[in-house]
Amino acid sequence: MLQERCRFEMGLQELMGGCPREYVEILHYIDSLRFYDNPNYEKIYKLMRKAISVLQVQEFPYDWEAGFGKVQGS
Repeated sequence: MLQERCRFEMGLQELMGGCPREYVEILHYIDSLRFYDNPNYEKIYKLMRKAISVLQVQEFPYDWEAGFGKVQGS
């Protein structure tokens, strides 16, 4: 099954190649959850923030967020 193949070595490298390693941590965390488990959204959020920090990318507002379209510094 493709879903299972993507969770291990070669399939995982193919699926997540070029992605921050935090994404792999998120995938493994989600896979560890059972159907009725409550996800720890704070954990997922922190891993995503860490990936942004490690990659040194600037997070811009989405078009539906306040401040979208405003020039920075004005």
